Amino acid sequence: MSAKLFTSLRGVERVFAPGAAVFHRGDVVERLHIIRSGTIRLLRHRLDGHPVVLQRACRGDILAEASVFSEYHCDAVALTESVTEAFAVADIRRLLEADIGFCRAWAASMSHQLQAARRRAELMSLRTVRTARLLARLE
Repeated sequence: MSAKLFTSLRGVERVFAPGAAVFHRGDVVERLHIIRSGTIRLLRHRLDGHPVVLQRACRGDILAEASVFSEYHCDAVALTESVTEAFAVADIRRLLEADIGFCRAWAASMSHQLQAARRRAELMSLRTVRTARLLARLE
């Protein structure tokens, strides 16, 4: 999703040291973050305590878009020193209800992210690295 969509909103700069939590799974969603610099991992922990990385987000990526209507479904932890611009999720919900242009852009972005996630899942299911690389080049 383009950060340009958020130009009508007032964001707050937040700085996270490596290892700092941006948010925790199950917390009430208060903010949506656009990463301005750094790398933040979205992860969940298996029952045995081992982390599973869901996404490695970097400059320009948006965090918490999948949780705008629920609680956070994963943890977000800064991998490197990271700066985000945080927006109140209440403002995002208001735009989704009132601004059809914003709503369409949001839906298009979610569709593209879902397609990308399905491509990654397909590549991960392939049995050989050679086949995965070939398919990745074709897309």
